[in-house]
Amino acid sequence: MNALDSMKKALRSTGLYALTGETLADRELDAYAAGLHGLAEQVEALRKESFVPTAEREGLMQREAQFGLSAVGKTVQERRDALLLYGAVTSNNNTPAFYNRFFTSLGLSMELVEDAEQRIYWNDRSEQGEPAERMARARRVQNFLPAHLPAILDFRTIFWNTIDRAERTFQEMDAAGLDWDAIDRYQDLLLEL
Repeated sequence: MNALDSMKKALRSTGLYALTGETLADRELDAYAAGLHGLAEQVEALRKESFVPTAEREGLMQREAQFGLSAVGKTVQERRDALLLYGAVTSNNNTPAFYNRFFTSLGLSMELVEDAEQRIYWNDRSEQGEPAERMARARRVQNFLPAHLPAILDFRTIFWNTIDRAERTFQEMDAAGLDWDAIDRYQDLLLEL
């Protein structure tokens, strides 16, 4: 029911107004309804942008800014899906499958690597970018890692799974002239959280 119909219904129920469409009260109600129509549109837009599943512009941009997410190259639905997943993380989500889905929704390309120590070890395969960009990614990731486990976020382009998959001989690998420490510190892109 629109504002005009609602006001007429309320006034008719009092029995004090005829509201035939020709009265001064009808014209007054028309003027009120015209003013309220613009307000109702604004309230509806605010309601729509207040919830992630219905937001299209400002509601998505504000939440993305709050979480440090980028909208570049994503559809409205992909942006909504990322924000919904971002806001739905619980302590029950600490599984490799969840984290793979979660980080993909954030636009990150990361791989969970099995580690013999009690810690989480991630290889960040996202485009490297500047150090500030890597730190911003690390902060986003750190917000969702289990608090009871130390984590290592590895931004290096060379990592053990890549080395293993290369299927090179020891002699081929040794030709690079790197010792174990040099490989571990490669480009100083290993970040302990």
